[in-house]
Amino acid sequence: MRRERPGRKNPYKTGMISGKQPLNAPTRKRSQRSPECCAREHFPPRKKKGKFLLVAEKIILYYIFLIFYSMSLHSAPSIVWELSGEPCETRDQALSGIKNNTEAFIICSRGDEFLQATCNSPENYHCEISFAGGKDRELYMTPKDLDYSRLHDLFSRYAAGEDLSHLKKEWTLDAHKPGYITAIVVVLAIIAVLAVIIFSS
Repeated sequence: MRRERPGRKNPYKTGMISGKQPLNAPTRKRSQRSPECCAREHFPPRKKKGKFLLVAEKIILYYIFLIFYSMSLHSAPSIVWELSGEPCETRDQALSGIKNNTEAFIICSRGDEFLQATCNSPENYHCEISFAGGKDRELYMTPKDLDYSRLHDLFSRYAAGEDLSHLKKEWTLDAHKPGYITAIVVVLAIIAVLAVIIFSS
């Protein structure tokens, strides 16, 4: 039988053998974690990443839409109709207003360019077209008056955005004097100003 020396503790009773726990000490329970829990700690959830990518794609598509929309606005200038100096909503309203009306004129503006016409007599319409050529503006006139059907077709094609630059070879250039219709507009404006002055005095 093994004897114990006086003054020396039995390491087997105290359980202090090289830092080991006592035999009768309660064992510590290790926290049991599932593999899914460990995976969530090391890798972020995919839902947040998916939402971020979805928002980024929407922002990119929005800016692409704005770019193409602005390009379409620059490439297709707006069409403005005028009947005797008053704005018109539709093409038919402007063309019906000038039909056989010698006191009326119509203007179809397309950006910096325009097409205008006046009625000289029933079924005889004088037309002028303006092309923006840098700082100088070129104005061309019809060598002969047009009938109403040709006038309607010409203005319809112009409003649809058709290129009518071939008229430079067919019509007469009027670059040294103001256009016939432009002169009429100026005269009517002067008469209106004089009328306002007379009635106000």
